Amino acid sequence: MEEVGQQSRQQTVSDLAGRILKVAICIPSTDGFWNAKFGESLANLVAGYNLATGDKEIRVIAKCGPIMPEVRHRCIGEALHSEATHLLMLAPHLSFPPDALTRLIERGKPAISVNYIQDVWTGTFSAYRTNGIQVRPDPTGPEVEEVDGTSIGMALFHISIFDSIELPFFMNEQIGDSPGFTFDYVYFWKKLADAGIKCNIDHELSKEIKNMEYGIRWH
Repeated sequence: MEEVGQQSRQQTVSDLAGRILKVAICIPSTDGFWNAKFGESLANLVAGYNLATGDKEIRVIAKCGPIMPEVRHRCIGEALHSEATHLLMLAPHLSFPPDALTRLIERGKPAISVNYIQDVWTGTFSAYRTNGIQVRPDPTGPEVEEVDGTSIGMALFHISIFDSIELPFFMNEQIGDSPGFTFDYVYFWKKLADAGIKCNIDHELSKEIKNMEYGIRWH
C-alpha cells in the first residue's frame, strides 16, 4: 500500500483538478466468461469515457481464478501498480450505459455503487443494510443514498480507500458454527465502514443497469 501514498479518503473529483484521471477497470471472475451484452457495454463505456473532455487514462484489468477474493486482490494489486486514481470494479453479467463511468466520477464519492436486481424470482436487490432491510428503488428518494453495502456488480472507488484499510480487503467469513460463509464483499464493506468510508448507491444510474443473468429484464 505504500506506493499509493497517504491520500485523503475524502478526496473528490474536484480535488483532482490539474491531475490526470487514471481509471483502472477491474473485471474479476471465476470462470473467465463474459456476457456478450457486457462486452458491448464495456466497449461503449471505454469509448464514451475517451470522448469526454479532460486529461484521462483508462485501462482494463481482467483476472480469472477459482477463488473470488484472491482474484479481486490480484486486480486491485495491478490497479495500484498502474498508479490509477480510480478503480471501477465490474461483474461480467451486467449491462450499463456508455456514460456510466463519467456519471459515477461526477458524484465525487470515495465509494459509490449501483443497486440492481439479483434474483428475479425473489425480487432481491444488490444493496442491503446490516439490519436485514433490503434497499429497493424508490422514485421519491434521493439520487444518491448511503447504505451498508452492495454486491459489487459496478462500483467505483477512489484508489486512496485501499490505503485506509489493511489486507485482506475481501474475505469469505464463516457464519457462526454453520457450514455457510458470507459473500466476500460483506467483509470489504465492513472494513470500509470501520475506516469511516461509507458505501453510496447511485439510484439514478441504477435504473439503467441490467442483470443479464436474467435476460434483458430492467429494474
